[in-house]
This record gives sequence, structure tokens and C-alpha cells, in this order.
Amino acid sequence: MAGLLISLELRRTVRPSTFVTSYLLARLLSDLGGLWSNYGLPEIKNANLELALRPCATFVLLVVFAQNKRLALRDKYRDLPPEATAGLLSRLLLWWITPILLIGRSKILSLPDLPNLGKSASAANLSARTQAMWNERGP
Repeated sequence: MAGLLISLELRRTVRPSTFVTSYLLARLLSDLGGLWSNYGLPEIKNANLELALRPCATFVLLVVFAQNKRLALRDKYRDLPPEATAGLLSRLLLWWITPILLIGRSKILSLPDLPNLGKSASAANLSARTQAMWNERGP
């Protein structure tokens, strides 16, 4: 049942699922806490294999589900800006900007190196929104 819910959640948006990522992050912290409370740090090597591997498996799932879905998107969605397809962890840790930083590390960035802005971040849209808010404010 959980697999079906995760499958439906992953198909509903261009971003990695915030719900699944949050669940896996909470599960990872819970698994690590359980490992710590049952065995303590010095005795972790004596933990049973299942209890010791559960946080590792949860971490692997977290990394897989937190990945950008750009390659799996249909063609009309592949040109979305990186921040529009970034998941929860990517937005929190600013991983979505890493490709731009890597290009900038090797050469001076030029316009073709930068991703397209989304419509919501375009200068025309932001200017119109700012003007509308200014007009609402009144004299």
C-alpha cells in the first residue's frame, strides 16, 4: 500500500515528493535514534545486522527519492528552471545551484550558461506585480 501511495505522489509533480522526503528523513532519524538507544555508540559493532542496516537502507532511499526528476520529465517540462524542479533537501541545502557553481568555477559565466528563468521570476512579471502592489498601497 505504501508503495502505491509513493508511486502516486511521485507522479503528481515535477519536484521530488516533499511528503516522501520528509517521511524518509524522519525515519532515518528514528532509525539512528533506535540504534543509539539500543546499543550506544561504543557498542554499535555488536548490534544485530537488521538494526544496523536499516538506517543505511533508509539513507539510500532518501538520496534516491531526493534526486532531481528532470530526466524523467516529459519534454515540455524539461526546460523548467532548476529551482522549480528542486525537492525539499535540494531547496534547503541549495543543491539545485551546484551545476551553475561548477560551471562558474571553471570559466566566467555567460548568458548561455545560465538556466532560463521561470515566468514568475521574469523581470516583466516582477515589475507588474511590484507596480500592482504599489498602486494598491495608495497615496
